[in-house]
Amino acid sequence: MKVLGRLPNPSQERPAGNRPLLAATAVAGGCLVAVGLVGTLSMRHFGRVPFSVPSWPWYHSWPSYLFWQPHLDRQAALVALPVALAAAATLATVAAGCLGLLVVAGLARDELGDHGERVAVVCWALAPVTVLYLATSADAMWAPVLAGAALAADRGLQRRSLGWTVVLGLAGLLWAATGYDVVAAVAAVDDFWRHAPGTGQRVWWVWIFGDLVAFAAILGFPLAAALAVRLVAVVRERAWGSFEAATGAALLAAACWDHTRGEVERMWQFLVPFAVVVAARQLLRWRAGLPLVAGLLLGQALAIQVLFYTRW
Repeated sequence: MKVLGRLPNPSQERPAGNRPLLAATAVAGGCLVAVGLVGTLSMRHFGRVPFSVPSWPWYHSWPSYLFWQPHLDRQAALVALPVALAAAATLATVAAGCLGLLVVAGLARDELGDHGERVAVVCWALAPVTVLYLATSADAMWAPVLAGAALAADRGLQRRSLGWTVVLGLAGLLWAATGYDVVAAVAAVDDFWRHAPGTGQRVWWVWIFGDLVAFAAILGFPLAAALAVRLVAVVRERAWGSFEAATGAALLAAACWDHTRGEVERMWQFLVPFAVVVAARQLLRWRAGLPLVAGLLLGQALAIQVLFYTRW
């Protein structure tokens, strides 16, 4: 009898090859690009700001925080690359953000085993959201902390271990030692964004869809396709207690938070490890070649950097 909440072991599936990956990636990429194009054109028309205007207000590029600006300076790129690598090796932002790899590895090992761990780590490292924003956005510093806390809570539940649920104890200790109230801080931030300039002029329900599209697009077309297929399978199999269902619920809750700020490409980085692990499970089911997945992800990241102004 099939147990609800558990999904079949990917290692027991028949080999499928790269064809399902390429087909799903093409569909996902086409849909996400189409939504971004229609959204950007409609917002430009709504704001009556032509593309010739030399400015990039964020609300004229919906839903993604990307602004069309094709450019490629080969000489500058050759000079900037070693400088960027040297700088990355020394912002504390990059060092802290890279701790997200440990979260991905831990989640993937728990859910997918050793082979799945390797696949998930490669996907996380080459995902456009990691390549583009890990070294340029301060949000990357806090992503491993939030994701690591969720990992600790998950392991505490799975293993029934008080040691792993020390995250609640740390929050209490932080409050006792410094007076920092985590719950009050979240409430204050929520109140600030609700009353931020321009917030009341934006349609809330549109951003439920828009934020999810933006997150999926910057996650990477192959991973977005695998994530969508996996979540559909969860609904079809009614595996409501699965890791996939929890990840989908977290994404939906984030989208329904009643914030219309956007910019989730960088603000939702703490959710990236969970989305990557879910996508990695589907990639294993497809028996997709890891070099192909890596090439598609890195190619998309480079294309975004060449064709768009990312503001960071």
